[in-house]
Amino acid sequence: MRPNQASKTAGLVAFLRACGDLGLSTVPGYSDPTAQALMTPPFDGYFRWIKRAARVVGPKRLANLVRERRLDSVPLRTMAIDAALREALALGATQLVMLGAGLDGRAHRMDELADVTVFEVDHPSTQAEKKKRAQGLPKRCKDLRYVSVDFEREDVASRLAEAGHEPKQRSVFIWEGVIVYLTDQALRATLQSVVVSSAPGSRLLAQYRQPSTADEEARLQTMVAKMGEPHIGPRTPAQLAQALQEVGLRVLSDTSGVEWAFRFGATGQIAPTTANTRLVVGERS
Repeated sequence: MRPNQASKTAGLVAFLRACGDLGLSTVPGYSDPTAQALMTPPFDGYFRWIKRAARVVGPKRLANLVRERRLDSVPLRTMAIDAALREALALGATQLVMLGAGLDGRAHRMDELADVTVFEVDHPSTQAEKKKRAQGLPKRCKDLRYVSVDFEREDVASRLAEAGHEPKQRSVFIWEGVIVYLTDQALRATLQSVVVSSAPGSRLLAQYRQPSTADEEARLQTMVAKMGEPHIGPRTPAQLAQALQEVGLRVLSDTSGVEWAFRFGATGQIAPTTANTRLVVGERS
C-alpha cells in the first residue's frame, strides 16, 4: 500500500462485487447491495459508466458482452466465504473478526450477524475510507467495532483485546485477499494471534492464492504493482496446511474456485484467477 492511501486492491474487489451484483457474472443468486456504496476512486467512476451502458443496451446484453472478461472470481470467493461463515455461526460463533477487512460489506448485508459482534481489522488509511463510505449503510450485526492494525508491525491479538474482543467466546475469523501480500513472518504472527484470541471451536476462513503459470503470475504482478501493492507470493495448499497446523489449527477443508463454480452453478469459463483461488477452513482445538 502507498502511505496514507486506502488500498487500491480493496477498491477493485468492491468494484468486482458491485459488477456481480449488477448481474455481470455468471454466478446465479449472487448479491452484494453494499459494494456500490463502498467503492473508491477510480472504480466508482468506472462503475457509473457501466451502469449507464447497462441502461442503454440492457443488463443481459451487457452481461453477454463482458462475460469474456471472466468476472466470476470475486463473486465465487465471496459466496464460498459466506457459506463457511454461516456454518460457523450456526455452530455457535458470537464474534466475527475480519482480518484485513478492506471495503467489505458483510456487517451491513448479512442478517445472520444480528447477534454477533463484528471486529473489522485493517490498516488505518483503508479503514478511514471504509468508515466514511459506510456511514449511510444500515448495520446488520449487533455491534461493529473498527480495529486499526499494521499486520507487518503490530500484534493483532493485543489490538483486538483493546477493542473488547473476548477470547473465551467462540469466534470466526475471515482472512480474505490478504495472505498473498504478507511475508511468511507476518503470516505466522497473524495465525498465532488468531489462536491466542480464539476459544476452542473457533474457526479461521483464510482465502489465498496458489501458484499459477509464469505468464499468469507476471500478468498479476504487473496489475497489482501499478496499484502500489505487489504480491509477495502465493502459497500451496501444503504450505497453508502446515502453517495452520503449526499453531494448533486443524484443517477442516481446503477448496478451490473450480469447486465453488460447480457448487454455486457458475456457467462461465473458469479463469486462472478463479482456478488458483482457494479457501482453507481451520478450527481451534
